[in-house]
Formats: sequence, structure tokens, C-alpha cells
Amino acid sequence: MNENLEIGEDVAVNCNVKIDDCNFHECVNTNEFDINRTLKINPPDGEFTVMNYRIAGDFNEPFRVYPFIEENNPYKLEFNLVIKSMFSKDVLASYINVSFRVPKNISSVHNEITKEKNTQNNQSVDYDESNRKVEWKIKKMSG
Repeated sequence: MNENLEIGEDVAVNCNVKIDDCNFHECVNTNEFDINRTLKINPPDGEFTVMNYRIAGDFNEPFRVYPFIEENNPYKLEFNLVIKSMFSKDVLASYINVSFRVPKNISSVHNEITKEKNTQNNQSVDYDESNRKVEWKIKKMSG
């Protein structure tokens, strides 16, 4: 985690990342968290939430998500998802995963990443038909 992360209400105003409080899943070993912001995780089977947190004051979200749905004809919907980073150009995010499920009555899914946004091949998108899940992986994203 970010070494500039501060937890609690009495933290410096100029810190980079400030949250009011947080709690971790029982599978997370937090012994080294206060020292070097490292979490050791022994994950259970299935999906789970590693950390819950609360921010009471002003919050600048790191990303904005813009979904666009267009009905081309009665049998075809086009869904475009745009994710925009809201941090400055000198900040780099790594290994971002975006996933969502599609309705049961979907017969097929075609995934496409625009070439201008994927010039360094740092994005991929896959559809898992058995779970009806689309997963978009981004290796690097700058502000």
C-alpha cells in the first residue's frame, strides 16, 4: 500500500492518502502494516473483500467510469465502458482489473479495445462464457 497512507482523524493535512478508519478481512495478517504498509493475505476460496474503509471528508476519486449503452436494433445492444483516471499525469496506476457480469439472456459478447488507447499492449479484455463475466485488465494507466 502507499507509504503516504494515513489512517485516523488526527493526521496531517498534507498527506497524500487519508482515510478515517478501515478494517480488514480475517484472512489478512496486518502485523507489518503499521511498519511498512504490507498486507499478507491467505485468501479463502471464492470472492472476498480485503479491506473496507471510510472517508468522511472531501474525496477525490481515482477513476471515473462512464458507461454508454446504445440499442442498434431489437437484437443488439452495444455497451461501451470508458474509465478515466483522475490523478495527475505524473502518477501511474498498475494492474487495474475491471469485471462485470452480463445478463443470462445474452447470446454472445464481442470485446474490443480501441487501438489508440492500447498502443503499448497494456490492456486486455476477456469474456468467460461459463460465468457470464467480462474482465478488463489494464497493466499501466497514467493520469
